[in-house]
Amino acid sequence: MSLLTLSRWQFAITVIFHMTFPAITVGTPLLLCVLYGMHWRTGKPVYLQMFRFWRRIFAFGFAIGVVAGIVITFEFGLDWGVFAAKTGPIMGPILGMEVVTAFFVEAGFIGSCTTAPCPCPTGSRGCFCSCTRRALPASPASPPGTSSTMAPA
Repeated sequence: MSLLTLSRWQFAITVIFHMTFPAITVGTPLLLCVLYGMHWRTGKPVYLQMFRFWRRIFAFGFAIGVVAGIVITFEFGLDWGVFAAKTGPIMGPILGMEVVTAFFVEAGFIGSCTTAPCPCPTGSRGCFCSCTRRALPASPASPPGTSSTMAPA
């Protein structure tokens, strides 16, 4: 086998990882929101335990997807240089949309999902909304030291 064939096999394995793990993490945020909402609504600790279990799986899949995605970008240029040069104007925006929709949305969700526990007082009606919006910055109209996402309803 030539070095080019081996590098293309490596690309295929990387793409397999990149397709498998992000495919798992695309639907997991909805499951996490439902589980956390059920815990918030019923107060049963089983939902919080399930939320914490699936949160770890989401974080692991997200990490594998990010690492594989970075490697794939370099492998496109190294293994298929002529193809990448000719299809760059077409593939570039498509890959850019994939990065914005998948990576940024998942990164925002993982940031709001894996930070400190809920800061709202127990029984607050806005707790679920404020915890899922934690990745958003405070509005400019908020007084210093407060966050618009923390206001009780």
